[in-house]
Amino acid sequence: MQVEQAELTEDNKLRLALVAPVRHKDRYIGDWMEWDKCFELPIEKLLYFEPLNAEFHGAGLDGYMKAVERGLKIADTLK
Repeated sequence: MQVEQAELTEDNKLRLALVAPVRHKDRYIGDWMEWDKCFELPIEKLLYFEPLNAEFHGAGLDGYMKAVERGLKIADTLK
């Protein structure tokens, strides 16, 4: 996910506006991602944070899939 905006709510709580990628499949050009799934996340629902490595944005779909797999493993430990 990518943080697009952070703001304080009326009750002084931090809320993040996030954008997540949506994976698309195309029979001609293959799999690709579009960063267009927007949503808000109250900071108290953020259970874990880890910055992406510097090469993430150039790694394409493979880099994204590795990050998702790592995130799912971490999520399993938080249950």
